[in-house]
Amino acid sequence: MRMIICVLVSSLLTSCVAMAAPIPFKEPAKPAPAQAPAIKPKAPSEPKPSALALAAANVLMTASPEIPVPKAIGTEKIRKALQYLATQQEVLDYREVKHVFSRSEDFSSDLHLIQKRYQDLKDAPPLHDCMRFVDRSTVSDMLAFNRKYKEHLEAARTIDLVNAEWYRAAISETEHLYRIWDMVRDARCEYYYVTVRRAALKKLRDDDWVGYERYYSGCLLPHVPIWRFRSID
Repeated sequence: MRMIICVLVSSLLTSCVAMAAPIPFKEPAKPAPAQAPAIKPKAPSEPKPSALALAAANVLMTASPEIPVPKAIGTEKIRKALQYLATQQEVLDYREVKHVFSRSEDFSSDLHLIQKRYQDLKDAPPLHDCMRFVDRSTVSDMLAFNRKYKEHLEAARTIDLVNAEWYRAAISETEHLYRIWDMVRDARCEYYYVTVRRAALKKLRDDDWVGYERYYSGCLLPHVPIWRFRSID
């Protein structure tokens, strides 16, 4: 009886081993993948700070620069939250993140910088407003023509002394139009920091010759005073 049981156990073990053995599998050939455009891998993004850290960062950023803040507050979590919030509020350029709020010993000076920027730009237009206007290359060509026209006016003024006052006014208008379109060029300059571009948009919107209506419609005055042009009969 014992021998029969041993034979049965041995037979069962042999069957189990045979069932557990891996079955050879030949993977079918895959068709060649279609050519797809190369996708540039995205840089790993930092995790979003907690709601509590963002709330604390908001209180610090919007506070007056005159209020002293102890350095002990500048923990890594708070500094990361300030970086995140300042870039979202467009008072810190993403290229500045590696310098601003990167070291705890610079926390006070970095916070003062961001607080000052926030106060200066809190009523400035967002950066995407720059898309209301023509591109930087076109504006550069327009400003080059403005300079040539000013040279023409200055040369003509030295000859036509009778109309010197007319030329003086025309030159002043040409200079004002240059400043307007130079602000547009600064706003459309992609290698400028976001704070510089937003400051240019604010100056442009608040200019006496622009105002809210012209700014938000995107219909600015021409780059030269065409009302000064003389018709040729």
